[in-house]
Amino acid sequence: MSDPLDFPPSRPLPEGVRDRARLHLAEGMAAPRRTSHRTPLVIAAAVVLLAAAGAVVTQGLGGGGGSTAAGPSTVPNTPQTRELPPPDLVDDFHARDGWAPPEVVDRCAAEARGLPGKEAWTPLMTTVVHETTLSAFRTGPDGVFFCETTPTSVTVSRSWAPDTGGAPARIRFISTQGSVAGFVQPQVGLLRLLAADGRMENAHALIAGDVFLTPQGFRGVETGVTFVVDSERELPATDLPAPSPATVDRPQPPGDRVTDEGRRLGACLDAGPAPAPDRANWVPGAHAVLSATSEVQLGRYHDLLVVCAVRELDQPPSLGVVDLSDITGPHSGGQELVGRSIWGTGRFYDFQSTPDGAQSSDSRGYVGIVLDDRAASITLTRQGFPDATAVIAGGTFVLAGPATKGMATVPPGVEVTVRDAGGAVLEQFSPGG
Repeated sequence: MSDPLDFPPSRPLPEGVRDRARLHLAEGMAAPRRTSHRTPLVIAAAVVLLAAAGAVVTQGLGGGGGSTAAGPSTVPNTPQTRELPPPDLVDDFHARDGWAPPEVVDRCAAEARGLPGKEAWTPLMTTVVHETTLSAFRTGPDGVFFCETTPTSVTVSRSWAPDTGGAPARIRFISTQGSVAGFVQPQVGLLRLLAADGRMENAHALIAGDVFLTPQGFRGVETGVTFVVDSERELPATDLPAPSPATVDRPQPPGDRVTDEGRRLGACLDAGPAPAPDRANWVPGAHAVLSATSEVQLGRYHDLLVVCAVRELDQPPSLGVVDLSDITGPHSGGQELVGRSIWGTGRFYDFQSTPDGAQSSDSRGYVGIVLDDRAASITLTRQGFPDATAVIAGGTFVLAGPATKGMATVPPGVEVTVRDAGGAVLEQFSPGG
């Protein structure tokens, strides 16, 4: 497999895809070789995304283009002297210090109870991951609260005094979507959260001043979590709050859960601990049985794609969420399909057990979305192999078949052809990777 750090040059986004985010990768999407307890969703670029245990946001991060959403700061949230953040992690979380989107402030204010008016709020830090915005606000010397917004819901914490109770870190906010936030002591440079019940879930924290935000946490944090501090010390988090209740302020139609595809998607979303916003609203997409031991179900929600591994060797069902925008950024890892009519990213499948107890795969297909409603067929051609033809449904596709078996890297001469219902070629191009 090619070096995941050997990134291709950036290219313009295809028409119809919003230029607003980095590619977001879920836990377990790291490499085509894995131990038996890892999730089967594999995208090599996550090696870069998850390379560090945490990150620190420095003042001014995120540049211009937006104004603070509340009044002037009276209690600065000056970051302590800490190890500099890995740019990839900070950028992927869209972290901005001292700022919150005005629309988010308004939605939080509409649901806030027992807090001063929004004109008294000072935004400390905001992250935007998978269409979920997580912000911290200071309301005075002794008050900080956290707010999460999704396309349909708002979750607001109570006001907390910014202290850790003597511990290196303290969790003060848990959402039902999987966001986590709280406070840290000045000497903490890196912070990561581990599930405390033996599950493999972990999440990375961004630190600004005395607060931390974990926008890509995992469900079930309230049942127990372990802090990993500065990549060295592990200690249990204590005094965990109950998840804050969410309020649906912008209802949207529920996704299908009646058809076979809908039931598979719903079961995967319900079972998976990985964060996925507004799980009831996801729409089922393409379903494909890729081999005797590999089966995948896709779902779509706005600009997000969920990849559900219904079956992958002996692993339980698992899911990963991928942001469908900015798919040519530095974290793409060269595994993308970037056309005018479709976008896709590589996914390894058909894992096999190895003598040393691991599981590995040399077969890589593609999962993605259809940008052009005229697209009726997608074919991958590789010399010496029968063509691979995509399953297309719900604006998504799974492209795998004989031509993708043994294709851990893309050899010369591989082409993807997109045709309309009459067989006319809409476009033809070579995949990256």
